[in-house]
Order: sequence, then structure tokens, then C-alpha cells
Amino acid sequence: MLTVMSLNCNCLSDKHGPWEKRAILMADLIARIRPDIILFQAAALHPVRTNGIDQGSEIARMADYPYAVFEQSDCMPDRLVLGQTIISKYPVTGVETLQLSPAPGIADRTKRLVMKGEVLLNEGILYLYNAYFSWIAEQTRQNLEESLPFINKCDGMALLMGDLNTPEMQVFEPLRKAGWKDVWILLKKETAGATFESHKPEIRIDYAWANEYLEKYVDTVETFNHQSEDGLIRMSDHLALMVTLTLNPS
Repeated sequence: MLTVMSLNCNCLSDKHGPWEKRAILMADLIARIRPDIILFQAAALHPVRTNGIDQGSEIARMADYPYAVFEQSDCMPDRLVLGQTIISKYPVTGVETLQLSPAPGIADRTKRLVMKGEVLLNEGILYLYNAYFSWIAEQTRQNLEESLPFINKCDGMALLMGDLNTPEMQVFEPLRKAGWKDVWILLKKETAGATFESHKPEIRIDYAWANEYLEKYVDTVETFNHQSEDGLIRMSDHLALMVTLTLNPS
């Protein structure tokens, strides 16, 4: 069995608590559940505030994961670097990124990307796509249109996971037409599975999509949250989403 988790790090936002405390909660959850692979979105790196280590790689160190790959999407004037990270128990190869284009005249100016990694399994290569889309539906559609050629060029099992940032299911119609299956709906037969915001999840904006080669290996999908005993500190503004696949690392 292979488990893949997706989690938005919420950058260095203090809304749900300072990163130093959120990191402990995040690492504790991951160390307890021990997913094989974790895809992080909105992972920040700052020379002072994170000691020059991106948030995902810091969690890899804290939870004792041997492999971590960070890809930058943007660099702010205050030296804050934004990006996405894949951490894993197994080597991640074939790393590529697709930089997504901000739509002109749209309020969301965040630079976003889709990050690809490959993990070798007994059944073949698993292509992982770590995606972070816009929260504005018009731009989410554009993000998806740009991403489709990138994620469809693989010849084998592929899993698209991440913060796709919209509960509007019609936005994903091109993905469905391309043969991808929404794992939550595939297994749960419903549109529940809210992931945002973590203190009171009401909408589903974090997703897992399996292509036609991977669909038969999908076994379970579930969400996780972790917070302090008083409920004031939470690991993120998102719940973690995890998929279990009936696949075996080589």
C-alpha cells in the first residue's frame, strides 16, 4: 500500500497560530500517520523566519523523511520565497514544474505552479502532480487549461493532488472529459469532504484526481486535522487530504 497526502502550509500566516507552533502540530500528525509521500502547497522559505529552509523541508526534517524537493514559484521584496514541496520516504525523480500564468486584470496576483515528481513502484512509475490553483474561478479555469497538456503527457499512473482552491465542480469538467476521476466522489459517492477552513470546514477546495491508469488502484481517501488542546493553534487553514493506493514501492 502507498499513501499520498496533500496539505497547504498556509505560508507564514499567523491566523491559525505562529509557524513555529503550527510546524510542531504538522510534524506530529505526519509522524503519527506516516504517509509515504506528502505534497505541500504554499510552502514558504525565508532566510530569517524559516532559517533558509522551506516549510515542507522543515517538516521532513522534524518527521524524519529522507527525501525533500522544493520548487520556487515566486520571490517577494522582503526575501520571502514561495513554492511547493514534495517530501517522501522514497526517492522522487523526474521533477519538473509548470509555471501558471496570472490572468490580466484579476485580483489574484499570486504566482502558482504545478510540480511534477516520479516515484518508482513495483507496478511501474507513479507520476505525482502537486498543484496550487487560484481562488478566483475564472483564473482557476485558466490554471486547469494550462495544466492539462502538462499532466496528460505522462504514459502511466498519475495522481493530481493539491489546493485547487474552488468548490465549483463545473470548473473541473475539462479534467473529467480527459479521463481523470475525482477520488472523493469515486469512493465516497458524495460531494462532502470539506477541507477549508480547518476550524470549521464547510467547502471542499483540496482534491485528489486519478487518471485512468491509476483509478483501479485507489483504495481510500480521508481528511485529517490537528490542533492544540485549547483549539487556538491549528497546523494550517486547510485539512490534510490523504489517498491510499494498492501499490507497492519498489
